Amino acid sequence: MNGRLRGHGRLPWDHAREVLADHTCLWIDHDGIHLGPAPTEAPFATHLWARHDRDHRYSRLRIDDEHAYPATLDLTEHASDHDDGEPVTVHRRTARLRPPRSTAHTLLTALAVDLLEIPGTAPITFLHFEHQPTPDAAR
Repeated sequence: MNGRLRGHGRLPWDHAREVLADHTCLWIDHDGIHLGPAPTEAPFATHLWARHDRDHRYSRLRIDDEHAYPATLDLTEHASDHDDGEPVTVHRRTARLRPPRSTAHTLLTALAVDLLEIPGTAPITFLHFEHQPTPDAAR
């Protein structure tokens, strides 16, 4: 499939958070796995992935203390109609999630995840995820 990739450069966390408006975010830190709106403070994690709530747009942030390097991927039907970003080819494949070893990671049992991979000399991966609520997946 084809899409458009856009890098936003190094941004302070409060500005990087703006990229995540109307997105559901996924990240893992020492407290477990989290799914929901962007956190107010930069999480203690290396990456945060997000999917737009209404269409096929995705974000990936590499976190560096109180800054982040956001990238966005647009796979919407009209993504190629605008000049914002670089045209890319995206490979989609289903991720295999291992059963959680910790109760802090029980949300993994309720997630279906696909990897959206952009190949090349500097490959980048976005995540498409669906959440099926379960009673014991409270995180």
